[in-house]
Amino acid sequence: MNSRIKLPSLPGNKAISISTFVFLSGLFMGIFMAVTMEPSEKEAIAEHLLSFLAGDAADVSFIDYAQTAFRKNAVLWLVIFTGGFTVLGAPLSMLPLLYKGAALGLSCTMIIDSMSTDGIKLIMLSVLPQNMLLVPLFILAASFALSYAYGFLTSKKGGIEKANLPQKAGPYIIVNIVMLIMLMVCAAIEAVFVPVSL
Repeated sequence: MNSRIKLPSLPGNKAISISTFVFLSGLFMGIFMAVTMEPSEKEAIAEHLLSFLAGDAADVSFIDYAQTAFRKNAVLWLVIFTGGFTVLGAPLSMLPLLYKGAALGLSCTMIIDSMSTDGIKLIMLSVLPQNMLLVPLFILAASFALSYAYGFLTSKKGGIEKANLPQKAGPYIIVNIVMLIMLMVCAAIEAVFVPVSL
């Protein structure tokens, strides 16, 4: 019996397509929410976003900001990671994608609406750099979770095969450890770019 841990393979096109669709749905949902808000609500949210960027983010150290950014994204990653261990929990791995997309769509629309051209510059400097890595990372993590959970159903005809942890969970855990390290890199990027852009 071969007990060696196999290298993880990329998730299928269906899993990636579903994950991308969920993220884009959240993104457009956030934009729609921002566009349809009452002026008073827009002003309150915009003030909150700008006060955070101009105040809290500028007053904290690099280490503190990076730790906060990492913890925030690690919670989303943990939901995706744990969702992949059960078939019923697999849909939960889509929720962080929906949330991430909605948060980006809402915040970027509000910043542009309140700051116009300066808002676009702020987004390019403080939002885009880390999310160019974060968004594909979360989409891939959710795709792996879907593929891994679906594998429990298709691993054996007529039923669910009991998982051989070294062979089945091993690759899934390995790829998620790599993604967790990448989250640290994204947190460091965010901690560099956000204070500099203010």
